[in-house]
Amino acid sequence: MRTFLAPAAALALLAAAPAPAEAEAFCRMVWFADFQHPAAAYFIAVGEADTVKAGAGSSVAEHIRRARARSPRSLRDPARAAILKGPAWGQRVRVERLAGGAEAAPALEAAFARLGSRTAILVPWDHDSECVDRLPEGSARWIEPGSRGAVRATPRPEREWIGGVPVLDVGYGYNQPYPQRRPPGRDDEEWMTADELLELWTALPFRDEDRAPGSPAHRRVSAWLRAHPEQAARNPARFLLSWHPDAPR
Repeated sequence: MRTFLAPAAALALLAAAPAPAEAEAFCRMVWFADFQHPAAAYFIAVGEADTVKAGAGSSVAEHIRRARARSPRSLRDPARAAILKGPAWGQRVRVERLAGGAEAAPALEAAFARLGSRTAILVPWDHDSECVDRLPEGSARWIEPGSRGAVRATPRPEREWIGGVPVLDVGYGYNQPYPQRRPPGRDDEEWMTADELLELWTALPFRDEDRAPGSPAHRRVSAWLRAHPEQAARNPARFLLSWHPDAPR
């Protein structure tokens, strides 16, 4: 079973799998996570026409190997075996704005300075019913060339870059870039721009950060809410900040 969550449930990244004897594991897909991760990069990407054979990368490959080790069914899954043995394709983009990512951003900026360009390669991933990475359907040119949107992605180790160009995995490629892909909603709903979402992402708590009143994360989000009252009333801010008592309802 594959379940797509409503945006308000974005904190639950994946469901715990029942024991094999009880039921088949299932995965709950989300549109946005209401936290930031220091190893992730947050940026505005502009799509280019070129695609590049990038492979699975060590992080995705390890994720798949672990899944195959804990699930006998996974050992017979030809799609997962194909990812480990075959190509995964990425698309070249121009990174227009880079924000957040305490660990990722400095390394990427240094790479762009060495290259003399702000080119990166993005490899999008979908997920199967057990929340294990799989290749998405459709063209490797998953971002319309020339289009501009907000992206959250995780850089691969520098040894896995291609010709010095950073390679990043986009873990929830079905919902990025924003706003080209976004959760379904009413026609009259107001949405943030890509640049506004980028700024909000950098104000969100880190995954394990305390959100209690008076905590640094709580104060940081409170300051963002005071400075951006109009943006706070739009999606996806409304559901990313639904946990905060001062957020619009």
